[in-house]
Amino acid sequence: MSDLTAGIFALGGALVGGVATFAGTAWELHQQRRTARTEMAKAAVDLVMTEFSEIQKAIRLRTGSYEWPAEDTRHTWPSAFWRSETLTTQKKMKRFNLMQDRRQRIEIAMLRVPDARLRLRIQLDIGMIYTLPTETSASASHRRDTLICDDALDCLGAYQRGDPVPEPDPAVQAAFQSWKKYSGVTGPDRL
Repeated sequence: MSDLTAGIFALGGALVGGVATFAGTAWELHQQRRTARTEMAKAAVDLVMTEFSEIQKAIRLRTGSYEWPAEDTRHTWPSAFWRSETLTTQKKMKRFNLMQDRRQRIEIAMLRVPDARLRLRIQLDIGMIYTLPTETSASASHRRDTLICDDALDCLGAYQRGDPVPEPDPAVQAAFQSWKKYSGVTGPDRL
């Protein structure tokens, strides 16, 4: 009888040990996947921050204060950046295509970020930069687009630090309202 009892306890111990090992392995895999997702999201945010920094550099390269006629403002990249009078058509299109590539990299990278509010905010910021009509002067468009880039960078930095998405600057909120009216987008009233 004691051999039978010892065998039952040994079998029970083996089962408990097997279940514990399985549970530990499953937990470790879960943690590894979670860590991988977190690292993937951080890498995506780093990429998006780099892309916004490059867009900001491109915005800073704009020169002149040419007044754009109202009928010439509805373009995919409406700013003076790619319509500069000093550029050939080929160079304008090259700039335009480079900026479109940046936008696409941002949109794809943001798909890896689990924070829905951050994804929406970045989507709205990039949409405003690329589709808002030019202001009455290139310098006004420059200021507005720079503020929108700053807003995106502030949001991405807050995410990296683990902080909540910050409230937008009033000028960015005003640009958002103009963008909603201009583009006919329905959705949130505030960024």
